[in-house]
Amino acid sequence: MYTESEAVEHARDVLALLQELGGWELVVEYMQHINLPPKRQCGDCQLCCTLVPIAELGKPAGQRCQHQCNTGCAIYPTRPGSCRAWNCEWALGLAETDGMQRPDQVHYVIDTVLDIVTVTLPDGKEKLLVMQVWVDPNWPNAHEDPGLRDMIDRVAQPALIRFGSKRGFVLIPPSLTSGRGWIELGEPTNELDPHSRGADRT
Repeated sequence: MYTESEAVEHARDVLALLQELGGWELVVEYMQHINLPPKRQCGDCQLCCTLVPIAELGKPAGQRCQHQCNTGCAIYPTRPGSCRAWNCEWALGLAETDGMQRPDQVHYVIDTVLDIVTVTLPDGKEKLLVMQVWVDPNWPNAHEDPGLRDMIDRVAQPALIRFGSKRGFVLIPPSLTSGRGWIELGEPTNELDPHSRGADRT
């Protein structure tokens, strides 16, 4: 998660690229999506509280939050703004996640907020809008989950597979690769470029 000022800048960048790609209709659709109320209950799942960084608390990605407890969040009524704003795709309960398991059972959470990555292609660099999939680094192959792969392919959206704030790779689904199957850009052990908020990959 970003600090407040970083979050504002990030949101502006994402909305600008959305407008460039699909006009205001796509911007409105995205804003409606990220503000949907959740339909599913978290239950015992607290995976986002471990995998996702929380700037206000100085909590890095992949580290258990100091406020996690057996019943969830010990400071839930006064939790930071970024925690209040954050949600996962599974919790939204939309059609694209039908049949997918709860995040703690598959060791990844899908962020509702898109990110921007810069990839290096044969004809130059290109900015991509990507969904963010935060993967438990103790389960590095969790991104191979058939349910996740099927969803990414059906929505035809590149995914940033994140093992932390600075580690991950870009996953391009077959629906976007003209018959070349799944394409992974970058190595999971590489560091993401912090200045591009994503991956500058060859």
